Amino acid sequence: MSRNYPSELIVVFTTDDHDDYLYKKHSMDDILSFIGYGPAQLLMFLLTSITAMGFGFEMVIFASINIPLQKQMNISEVEFTALPASTNVANLVGSLFYPLLSDR
Repeated sequence: MSRNYPSELIVVFTTDDHDDYLYKKHSMDDILSFIGYGPAQLLMFLLTSITAMGFGFEMVIFASINIPLQKQMNISEVEFTALPASTNVANLVGSLFYPLLSDR
């Protein structure tokens, strides 16, 4: 099921005496440009960038300790493959319960 979102919005402007209405079509790009890129958007950009870097670092760490960890702990390749998968499962379970905890 796909939704078709409008590419243009009709914005209604009123004057103080509410007699004069002006209907004007604006594209989503125009509205987003009008809103601007402020401190909140910059903070969200930085947080998501740091999160993406964290996932990258996790992959590099798991790739670099693969052979030494298998030799030292005497684990099979299947068991080692389960380690990064378990972090994804933990992320999934955490994302399911995080909204319940944040609403309290």
